[in-house]
Amino acid sequence: MSNSEPKEPEKSKQESQEDSQWKTLLQNLSPLIVKHKKKLIIAGSALVGCLLLILLFTSGQTDPEELVHQFEMAVVTGDVDKVKGLVEPDDGLELEDKYLKQFIDHAQTEPEYHDSLMWLLNAQAAHYAQSESVLQYGTDAMTTAELKKAGDYYVKENKRTLLPDTYSIGIRPYYITLETNKPKAKLKVDDEHVFETTKKKQEYRYGPVMPGIYLTQASRKYEYADLSTKEKVTLFGHHSRKVPAHLNLHEETVKIDSSFGHVTLFINGKKVGKAKDHETFGPLTKDGSIKIHGEADFPWGKAKSSPTAVDEETDTIDITPDPFSSDKAEKQAIQVVNQYVKERVAAYKKLDASLFTVLDDNAKKSETEAIKSMKEYEKTYLGTALGTRIDFSYTEFNKNDETDRYEVKVPVEFHVKEVTRGKYFGSDDPMEEEFKEMTLTLTYQEKQKKWLVSEVKDRYTTIDYWSDDNIMKGKRVKKSTFN
Repeated sequence: MSNSEPKEPEKSKQESQEDSQWKTLLQNLSPLIVKHKKKLIIAGSALVGCLLLILLFTSGQTDPEELVHQFEMAVVTGDVDKVKGLVEPDDGLELEDKYLKQFIDHAQTEPEYHDSLMWLLNAQAAHYAQSESVLQYGTDAMTTAELKKAGDYYVKENKRTLLPDTYSIGIRPYYITLETNKPKAKLKVDDEHVFETTKKKQEYRYGPVMPGIYLTQASRKYEYADLSTKEKVTLFGHHSRKVPAHLNLHEETVKIDSSFGHVTLFINGKKVGKAKDHETFGPLTKDGSIKIHGEADFPWGKAKSSPTAVDEETDTIDITPDPFSSDKAEKQAIQVVNQYVKERVAAYKKLDASLFTVLDDNAKKSETEAIKSMKEYEKTYLGTALGTRIDFSYTEFNKNDETDRYEVKVPVEFHVKEVTRGKYFGSDDPMEEEFKEMTLTLTYQEKQKKWLVSEVKDRYTTIDYWSDDNIMKGKRVKKSTFN
């Protein structure tokens, strides 16, 4: 084996010419380089510095997978400021810390939402990074285009010319459709007035807004009611970016009953109209602040019903006036009832129906037949009228279609001491004190301008208000004691 060094191959003619040209170029540039050496060093340093700044500025944002990792850690740890530094809301969307905090809280308390969102973000990041990890995310359920459009928060690609693309966490906007069923309704979102509805437009699109929790409200003021309804709208994980808020206003009403169509309806003391024109009334508030009553003129004077407070249990209010609501009418009724009880005792004692002066023809006929029967069976009656109690809160007032007269049924308690004796039985029975529960019908005689008793029945053959535990216990009970 030879120890001599190998000889270098001889250069070709073309290579020799190229070397000669480079030497000539360097010889020509050398004076310029020496002359501007300082400027070239400064310019080169500036260029290198700019390149370093660009690289520093874009570090951490050019890697979408690292970005998602940082975002997920910030969400898990509840670092609002860190999340805020990583996100970039879509155009027109205002970034608010309040809703970032709501998002973090929701993600921390709703594992299903957290896992679904983070899966989407990681899948998007793997797609943009073109990493092998993209194989971990099967997307059979959606196309790549659909994947990029999914999620309240998503990986946003920011393309740049001559520089690496950067990435941020984008926020997709939501829109809330506020829907109601009334014109002149004020619509609010988080206590901010946003729209007032009209007959033609009873919905309003509010947005864009961040994913979050919003309190929507519709309200409208009426003369006797302030209608209002609220709905909390949670904007997380919806497939549609347009979410409705159903804010229909429900009007509360009451049915108005009256035995007479000409009765005037009053609401909180204010005249509203005739009862016949208001089968139902509303909207109104059922909190006890609204009181309803009726008034009307009758041949014996003006009559009123007691005001009734409207509460949640109120469905119907009867505004038929109390015929004896005035002191004058009440005294007349008491006088007629008491006179009847006294005359009844006197007439049965003497077996003489002519002693009745406050009975109409039908009632007098009935009493005459009863006395006649006592005479036929040779019965006698002993008694003393001690007093009465009348409960005016349980009256029934109407107009008899056959007689065309006003009638009032009144519960009356007769306080008497009496006994009925027969020729062959009870001849020695003593008088006993009794409280007889009766119902008297009083009929107004327009020509005579007075009330007369037209019917007398005991509690067992009359209306069932006698079974009410409150009868004879209210403020409208009037007691009379006879000497």
